[in-house]
Amino acid sequence: MEQAGIEPSVLQRVLGRYDLGGAWRVVGPGGGTANLNLMVEAPRGKLFLRRRNRRYASPEQVAYEHALMQHLAAKGIGGPLPLATRGGETAVRVGGDVYELQPYVEGEPFAPDSLAQLRGAGRALARFHAALEDFVAPVAKDLPRYDDPAAIRAGYASLLARATPEQREAVERILRVVAMLEEAFPDAAYAALPHCIVHGDYHPANVLFRGEEVVGIFDLDWVSRQPRVRDLSDGVTYFAGRRDAPLDGADIGSLTRGVQFDAPRARVFVDGYRELRRIEAAELQALPLVGMARWLFSKVSGMRKVGEGERTAFALRDALGPVEWLREHGERLVAALV
Repeated sequence: MEQAGIEPSVLQRVLGRYDLGGAWRVVGPGGGTANLNLMVEAPRGKLFLRRRNRRYASPEQVAYEHALMQHLAAKGIGGPLPLATRGGETAVRVGGDVYELQPYVEGEPFAPDSLAQLRGAGRALARFHAALEDFVAPVAKDLPRYDDPAAIRAGYASLLARATPEQREAVERILRVVAMLEEAFPDAAYAALPHCIVHGDYHPANVLFRGEEVVGIFDLDWVSRQPRVRDLSDGVTYFAGRRDAPLDGADIGSLTRGVQFDAPRARVFVDGYRELRRIEAAELQALPLVGMARWLFSKVSGMRKVGEGERTAFALRDALGPVEWLREHGERLVAALV
């Protein structure tokens, strides 16, 4: 029987490259929306098998991220750590796909009502950034600007041809927001912000807790050198923001469902970060613009994960609410964080 999109013969070929101590079995899915992940049990222990999305599977990207994982592990930052095959390789290529096998990290999901965990998420992000200050990459990973307004414009403009009159009006409202972002947050302003190696997708589905501390930070596909406020914005949105339902990391609809920003909770997250690292005033001032661009780009990026007939509804659902809140209350949010 095929296991969640991986043929049994392929599973045999991949896992047969590792010394697992004996017979293995797949015990369930491993979550995620971009990569195909499975949980595996073997005499060697509980393991996490990942088939990388081909968009993130070039030899250069794999080499960069595996070196980064090993660097983080050496610094005591929990998370993915690729196991070596019998031949010493940290990835297996079969039929154009790249597979990684990692030890399973035990932990608990984020409890949204726990202010202690919210603060701990801020501390964990600060440790993550600090641990990578001296990381020397074996190959370059130079990604372009994240959440570029030009890419947001192109994504939403592509919906106009098939939009109903009501949908067209909503798209045009979003495009007016994009025009504001293009003017208020040009490339020069983005480049001038303090940069570091960021996680790039820091949300509750990508961390595990033990008590109030994070014991694992996962999904490093978007790690690269970008403005640090991008990760801080994710913390304010995804950890501190309030939702009607728990966040499901395997459901792109859940990840992009409407969020209610909460300034006092955002302060808890930011103060957790500031326990260990200073935040510049310019970063906090830019946070509302970064948050708007991040939110709208998550819709554009997520469109390719839904059926073509669903894309317009997906892109418009809850798109304007968080953005309009940031436009109206952004100064108040910044004042609460300073």
